[in-house]
Amino acid sequence: MNLHLEAKFRLRLPQPKNLGLQSLYIFNLYRAGSSVVEAAAESLAKMSGRTENNVTKALYEAGVEYFDTKDFSKSAVYLADDGVSLLRLCDIGGYVNYGFREVPIGFGQGFSHFAAALLIVRDIRDIGISQYNSVAGHVEDDRVYGDQIRRLRVQTSKMSVEEFILRDDTIAFLNRIAMSYRPMIQRGINMVQYEDLYLDGHFNTEMLCERIYSHFSSFDDGTWDFDGYVDNTIQRIKNSPFLQGHSTGGKIRVYETLPDKVKAAYTEKLKEALQLLHYL
Repeated sequence: MNLHLEAKFRLRLPQPKNLGLQSLYIFNLYRAGSSVVEAAAESLAKMSGRTENNVTKALYEAGVEYFDTKDFSKSAVYLADDGVSLLRLCDIGGYVNYGFREVPIGFGQGFSHFAAALLIVRDIRDIGISQYNSVAGHVEDDRVYGDQIRRLRVQTSKMSVEEFILRDDTIAFLNRIAMSYRPMIQRGINMVQYEDLYLDGHFNTEMLCERIYSHFSSFDDGTWDFDGYVDNTIQRIKNSPFLQGHSTGGKIRVYETLPDKVKAAYTEKLKEALQLLHYL
């Protein structure tokens, strides 16, 4: 039995240091250098005189999801009206907003700060494979994702990667995270492909910093320092036990190692999303 109740939700966010500054936005898909992108976003906030604001983390810590995941096995709290209310965040200056892995469709349709936003994407075929490989070591104590991780762990222990990536729910998840950005992509948000941030087979943090720095350079008030920005980002990675190793880890184009028949079926099921992200 499920009882649908209406409620109001108050989200506590950090107080911006300077409300007069245009807020900046960094979006990225799951497993598209997420941890390093967050370090770079925090460094951008420090360099630009803005306040770091991990929006998704704030929501998750409150046990709130972007949208109804249709999991009727537990109680849930999620943003109403396709997440349109999240657009109120765009009325507040002085932030570097980050932590996004996907966005609710209402937010994506109404978002308009494209000059102040950057989207980092990854081939979703690799995201699916990475999801399979990472479940075994993922923490379970997240208020929102704990149950999902536990279910996935049981499921993946009984199937191959080929079986997992072609499952209906895996395909639905991959299509969802990509297509959530369709309204923003269609209206011209600047995209960076994760694969382009690799040099000599390794993820290159300085290349990520250069793409972020150059995109947001029109907001430079004369105090920004690229070398300092890179150094601060790298130092954050070194100082965090959750980030160590991310700057040189990971693989790209792993889907190319799949059996031809599986790869063809996988690609066909994700065709529209892959075209949207410019991978086909």
